Amino acid sequence: MFSPASETGSEQARAVPSREELINRFIRLQWHLGNMIRTRLTGSLDAGGQAFSATLREATRHQRAVLLALHQEGPLAMGDLARHLGVTASSATELVDRLVEHGWVERLPVLGDRRAVVVQLTAPAREMAEQAGQLLVSGTQALLAQLDHRDLTTLVDLLERVAGAEPAAGRSISATSGCQPPVPGMKS
Repeated sequence: MFSPASETGSEQARAVPSREELINRFIRLQWHLGNMIRTRLTGSLDAGGQAFSATLREATRHQRAVLLALHQEGPLAMGDLARHLGVTASSATELVDRLVEHGWVERLPVLGDRRAVVVQLTAPAREMAEQAGQLLVSGTQALLAQLDHRDLTTLVDLLERVAGAEPAAGRSISATSGCQPPVPGMKS
């Protein structure tokens, strides 16, 4: 005999995805979301001008990580930059060498220590980082526009929990704060 109550219960049991299915959905969504953000940012960069877009495309992922770190933190000693990026000092030096060649960063001597240098963005690179930050914020705002405040809060809280990040109460991302570059082992 058909029992509507038992049928509804079994439909609900089937409708609840397993943990493995949820993890697989998360992986697909993570990849898809990353592509959406990159596509929107690339489109915004293209709209920002050919020279600007070409300049950012010339930089490798790790070079962009250096640029963003210097934009976020300001001038850094080479060792501090390496620690921030989670790379060796020699790797940081190689990255900085390439960025100096492109005119995006400059080395400044440290008073009282002839061997030490501080690395900072050049004026054109600071302007470029500011523009990229503004484009990233506006593109992300457009991407998340469909979420109301409660849903956005829930999403951010869950992502912070998964990432093991401390909640950033009262702190907002602005065009000047940039974003964390996608470098494995990078400290936030």
